[in-house]
Amino acid sequence: MPRSSFVRQDDDAGNSSRLQCVLARLGVASRRRCAAIIAGGAVSVNGTIIREPGYHVENPEQDVICVQGQQVSPPQEAPARRVLMFNKPVGVLCTASTTENRRTIFDLLKGFRERLVSAGRLDLHSQGLLILSNDGALIDRLTHPRYGHTKIYLVDVSGGDFSASTLDVLQSPMTLEDGYQIRPARVEYIKPLHGAMGTRLHRLRFTLREGRNRQIRQMCEQAGLKVVNLTRVAINGLHLPPDLKPGQARDLSARQLALLEEIDGRPLRPWRYTDSTFFRETGRPPWDEPLDFSVRIPATEPKSRAARSATAAKTAKAVSCGERNLRSERSPRSERTPRSERTPRSTPGRKPRSARTFDKPISRGRKPRGNR
Repeated sequence: MPRSSFVRQDDDAGNSSRLQCVLARLGVASRRRCAAIIAGGAVSVNGTIIREPGYHVENPEQDVICVQGQQVSPPQEAPARRVLMFNKPVGVLCTASTTENRRTIFDLLKGFRERLVSAGRLDLHSQGLLILSNDGALIDRLTHPRYGHTKIYLVDVSGGDFSASTLDVLQSPMTLEDGYQIRPARVEYIKPLHGAMGTRLHRLRFTLREGRNRQIRQMCEQAGLKVVNLTRVAINGLHLPPDLKPGQARDLSARQLALLEEIDGRPLRPWRYTDSTFFRETGRPPWDEPLDFSVRIPATEPKSRAARSATAAKTAKAVSCGERNLRSERSPRSERTPRSERTPRSTPGRKPRSARTFDKPISRGRKPRGNR
């Protein structure tokens, strides 16, 4: 069997035959998880238990490798390369395993047999374009900062009045919470939005060449803004298709794969509000544009179909039990009899109000109490 069917040609010789890398390529687990399995003494090579994850395997195609007593062997043929675009929804984690009983992106990708790895991550409250593949070389090119890939995000923020100084702060070098100083990013002002409860939001476009953990959220926090929605819409020349709904995945075509690997080496130029179309037409900054009330940002996510069905069933049950609003069943006010013309209601064994006698005189503003 040729070596190229199992060991990648672009791997360097020092890492290609490490035991944890061999197990990861065999599909046992992730490379980090394989290192823990090896350290626990559950892996043997040619009958010898190995506890060093960096143990050098001389011949991965012929050596007998066992995990917990079961032999694992290289596939008879190289797995086909697969590259997916995935529209990550909000509330889903980008991890292969979680101990908090939360949904992960791989729970939504159970129909794929390949061992897929995500190129980068999006946090729990972010959504948008995510690339997954079983090609380790492609994942390395898409995630390592030395390649300078461009990622574009649409971000809706709140935080009061927006000004040119706010834009300058967002495009200046910043130091994150972990002490890392990020390179300046390109931030463009798109338009104002009408949020929930009458709040005024601002839509921004962030163009980044590096992706630190919660980088955009920390940048907005330092500028006095709060992120409401964050969506990744493009990686290099590959844009998120509008017909790819959240939670859906699709194989990349040859043209889309070429757009994904296309690298634009031009430096990011700071964006000025004078570049906007609204400024060229009116001479005013884009954040002074009147609000478009047809575009509204909801405060919370819409209810699922199951939640809507439960609410409808609860309402139907309340109506069947007689807990309906009686006010809606009354006749219109114009059809009612005036109060002065209504016949007083009489109760059996009770005297009319005009014929009642009072046994106590009225005093100190107390209401009279009749004999009943």
